[in-house]
Amino acid sequence: MGCQLCLSSWAISLILLISGALHADGNAPSPLRSRIAKAKSLQSAAMRTLSSLERDLVFFANFEHEGLALLGNSEAIPVKLEADHYRPGRFGRGYYFEKARHNLLPPAAADVESGVEGFKATGGAQLRLVSAETAFGKRALSVSLPSTEARVETVPIKVNFSRHLGHEKLVTLLTSCYVKGPKEGRVKLEVKLLPVELPTENPVADEPSTQEITLTGGWQRVACSVKADARLKEREAVFSVQSASAGTLATLTDGFQFEQAAYYPHHHLMPTTWTPGGESVPATYIDVNDAALREAFPVNEGTVSFWTSSPRHSNLTNQGGIYWLSFGVWWRDPQWAMGTYIFQTGEKFCYSRLPADITDGNWHHLAMSWDASKGYEYKDGKLLQTFDRTETDVSKRLELYRLRLGGSVNDGQAANSVMDEVAVFKRRLSDDEIGQLATATEPLRPTPNKLLLTRAPRRVFYRDEVKASVDTGVFALDRVPPSFSIDLSVGDAAFATKLVKLQGGATTATLDFAPQQLQCGSYLLRVAAIAADGSSACLEYTIDVVPALRPDNYTISSWGSGGETAEWREFCKGVGINTIDTYSANFDDLGRSGLLYSWHYNFGRGGVWNPQTRQAVREETREHAKRRASFPNWRFTLLNSETPPWIMPDEKDRATWFDAWAQKELGFPVPEKSWKFGTTHNPIQCWFPEGSNPGKDGVYEPTQEEFRFLKWWYNRGCGWWRINAEAAAEIKKLRPDVLNYTEPLWYPGQVADLNAGSNWSYNTRPEPILGELESSYACLRGSDKEFYATLGMDYVSGDWLTVTDAEGKKKHLKPTPDDIIQQTWVAVAGLPTHGLAYWFLEGWFHGLRGEQDYYCPPESDAKLGQEMRRNLYPIGTMLKGAPNAQRPLALLLPESTLWYDAGEGGWGWGTTHYSNYWRGWVGKSGVPYDVVLDNNVAPGSLSRYKAVVFPMAEYVSAEIHRELVSAAKAGTRIIVDAYCRQDYPGMERWDQEYFYKMSAAKRTDYGKLTEQRLAELRAALLPELDAYAVGEEGPVLINVREADGVRYVAVINNHRQAGPYTEWTRARQSEKKEVFQPYGKAQSAKVYLKAPAETVIYEFTQSARATAMKEDGRTVVKLDLPASGGRLLCLYPTAIASVKATVSPSVRLGSSADVAVSVLDVNGAPVGGRQLVEAKILGPAGSVHDESGLYRAMNGRAMIPFRPAINDVPGVWKIELRERTSGLQSVVAVTVTSAPRGA
Repeated sequence: MGCQLCLSSWAISLILLISGALHADGNAPSPLRSRIAKAKSLQSAAMRTLSSLERDLVFFANFEHEGLALLGNSEAIPVKLEADHYRPGRFGRGYYFEKARHNLLPPAAADVESGVEGFKATGGAQLRLVSAETAFGKRALSVSLPSTEARVETVPIKVNFSRHLGHEKLVTLLTSCYVKGPKEGRVKLEVKLLPVELPTENPVADEPSTQEITLTGGWQRVACSVKADARLKEREAVFSVQSASAGTLATLTDGFQFEQAAYYPHHHLMPTTWTPGGESVPATYIDVNDAALREAFPVNEGTVSFWTSSPRHSNLTNQGGIYWLSFGVWWRDPQWAMGTYIFQTGEKFCYSRLPADITDGNWHHLAMSWDASKGYEYKDGKLLQTFDRTETDVSKRLELYRLRLGGSVNDGQAANSVMDEVAVFKRRLSDDEIGQLATATEPLRPTPNKLLLTRAPRRVFYRDEVKASVDTGVFALDRVPPSFSIDLSVGDAAFATKLVKLQGGATTATLDFAPQQLQCGSYLLRVAAIAADGSSACLEYTIDVVPALRPDNYTISSWGSGGETAEWREFCKGVGINTIDTYSANFDDLGRSGLLYSWHYNFGRGGVWNPQTRQAVREETREHAKRRASFPNWRFTLLNSETPPWIMPDEKDRATWFDAWAQKELGFPVPEKSWKFGTTHNPIQCWFPEGSNPGKDGVYEPTQEEFRFLKWWYNRGCGWWRINAEAAAEIKKLRPDVLNYTEPLWYPGQVADLNAGSNWSYNTRPEPILGELESSYACLRGSDKEFYATLGMDYVSGDWLTVTDAEGKKKHLKPTPDDIIQQTWVAVAGLPTHGLAYWFLEGWFHGLRGEQDYYCPPESDAKLGQEMRRNLYPIGTMLKGAPNAQRPLALLLPESTLWYDAGEGGWGWGTTHYSNYWRGWVGKSGVPYDVVLDNNVAPGSLSRYKAVVFPMAEYVSAEIHRELVSAAKAGTRIIVDAYCRQDYPGMERWDQEYFYKMSAAKRTDYGKLTEQRLAELRAALLPELDAYAVGEEGPVLINVREADGVRYVAVINNHRQAGPYTEWTRARQSEKKEVFQPYGKAQSAKVYLKAPAETVIYEFTQSARATAMKEDGRTVVKLDLPASGGRLLCLYPTAIASVKATVSPSVRLGSSADVAVSVLDVNGAPVGGRQLVEAKILGPAGSVHDESGLYRAMNGRAMIPFRPAINDVPGVWKIELRERTSGLQSVVAVTVTSAPRGA
């Protein structure tokens, strides 16, 4: 064997229970301290038995053990190794690293177990199925070839050439099988593609490659190939074997494989390991993505060495490019890599070409070393070449780096080689030392230990965790006594010991401790073991205890990228982000930075949701979720963003399961006509079946099966919704506290099995942003689901995207901070959101650094961050999810009207375009409004509005018609356009039409008359509005939220002005006949409130009572609005008189207490509504404790945790409270005592 790392039948199964005490004074039991010290001493002594080379190992993999590599000399790293890819190594066992593989043959043709139907014999050949034990099953083809004209061949097999890039003009089909025949016999192989019509422009004829092979007398693999025009994506192929010997040739044949070869980045022409027909197997790379390895990797000076051998599996031995290993993240970054054409030692790129004999099938030793200035490349102990090391700084991105054995981290290139003794050393080895490695007759001895331990995946813990687990892998490499003690220490604060007994197999030991009892900070964690025979293991590394995260507060997230570098995280925190939404991440690093993690999870195989796919989704999700489940900062999952709901199952799926399931759900078969899914070119369309058209008024009962099917599809039956539900269910099993959501939200049933929905708006003006978000929020209004908004940090329309400055340099303009601050106010206060996200936040990140031609104004991040911390995050936290007050105006856009307008009415896309116009017109009116969908209509619901605008009312369901009539009779103004076919009491018909249905003459000043009438409607509604605002110079936006009798009036400045962006895009503005004004302008505004005389009004942003006056029977507050932000008025029935806190007067270190906060009125009763309490918890010396922060009070009550740690300072602590609405403060003192000694 290689080194003695092979697992014996002995290994350790541990259950580590923290049974010892937690000590604030550092007085651990003396025997425990002694054992830890002794284990460390024994390990140090054992290390001295290693050679200097062996002691300098940073990483070592020799494949002599199952699923382990070594970090240093005493720590194990789990790695995933496929059992069928072990091969004889240079010493003991090696491992075959191979690219991804796929057998294009159907299963029956690949292993012939089910018969000979996939083959035929010609020219006198005979073919039969016989019993034969092979690697592919228990049967093989017996072939008799009486002459060179006789052959056996496959029936035509359809193959799809899916793997090639646009620059590749040819595709290659590689075919292979296993043959056993008489020694010195010869066979001829050929694969042909059936003739097809070639492209007329520069046609490329097929290029078959016939092979003749001499047989060995045993089983051997034989292969041949054909090249073809890459423009033909699908062809039919026939693979044949015929005799090239005189006389009759009898053979056994099995293990057939068709695969694509010689495509980027895999330019080798060798068959991959046989794979069952129709199956795919991923590459057998080993990715070591471990923080401990990144920390230990010798970026400034080091050496990598390994043994390699190229396999000889068949007559074809063209290896192409080989990529043995890499340590990096992306090809543009400095990396460490070694291949036949690449050699890098921490610089950006070095070209290399190794001698051709490197692929001759023999074992070769390769090494590379580096120091501060140069890199050195070796083959078989001889220095081949040196390179200068330049641009080697990896400090900003090192935490992204991972080590890949057997391939490239960049593009998937593979080693397609057997490797052994892969070693990373902490220093540059001398030429003599590398020569010793290349000529060694014995393997390296990387560890003297009989026991190995692994670090836990988690190294960051949170102060609100009463119990946290440190999962440590334990492995025995040889026999040890059957029982011994395991000791644990966390700094000088937590200690434990436990007797463990050996059981068979490797195991994970779970160590539990209480981060809640420890101060925030870094701690040295030690796990140590000593057996009676002196065998020992000692592992020590740093863990961090950090403040508790606050998912209960308002969520402010990135969207879809980032999170992996410290620079990015600090940037995000600077603008006020508290959550990183990304595909994968360094979970611990996010938590250490105080950030929550949102898993951006795309999956699902095109939205097909047959039973097999649903099961696959569950399994895939389970595996991905397991890797995240132990990290408490994972709190959100965004499932399948931007997936279209119109993918119908194919005919096979419809016949086998879909139609039967749909009929069971619906109670009738899937209609075959009179409906059409929405696509990128047409919205959802529905027609009335023949004979069921409504009367002239367009009123109908929605009983048609076509309409009911569409309603079911878009609310339940859609494949994406179903597989999202499957994924959410699996996530809930592991982490019920994780919130699952999707976007964009179109229909209520889309999130029936999720917790929330979201939508985005990439508009630059607040009115359409509100319209788009309101349309999605309507799906959830009145439900228990949460709603999130996404804002676009990019001028997506392209109208103002790119300019060229005076120096001829392109600038991709990113939104101004004024634009983003205003939009954030809209998302936070303009509707009931629970959080928001910023799409393309990285545009600002790069723009502020002058990177990638992006530009945004200097200090944009600081301006947004300041407003976020001062106003937006506090307001969002206080009002999180609080509903709007009853709005005066509704824009009625029910699916039951739009779908029939699109189809029966022939509107098509017009239903979307025209409804968007109406959102814009209504939004500009300044009257807060609800978008009302079918699900929002219930008896009496429309009567609650002062006015209902109902465009496109060509067709209307009987239910909505009844509610409109009822509302009109109750006094609601019903406003329709030119298309309405019904009559409602007191109805107002406005002569508004869709732009593309109007005459050219009517298109002039499109919509201006409607905007004028909406302004008149606003003026008429003003006396009845609870609140409205008038800016002294320009427009303002207003919205009213309500919680338990308290109203919150948000006033947002919408006054704009020109600036630098305006000048830079002046030419384009003249083309558009509009002025681009992405800058806000400060102004004063008067807010007119309908409120009882005793109402007390606070200005939240100033934490003070507002000065109010009376005008025309209204209460009026004058506000100074900042250039791009807003103000929030809080209307209470009585004044907030005091803030009080109740807490135990004496709290012991290491215990937990709740501070009960009461916000009281003048009568000493808790006030209603929502408040925000800012708590500052101060230690005896005045240091701020980690529980300090913002806490939402509900109806005057809030609970604030107080957790003095066992290693905090006893004495008199202070808890300072400030209620943010009123500015009232209070202080309470708490005596914190030491924990009893030994407790």
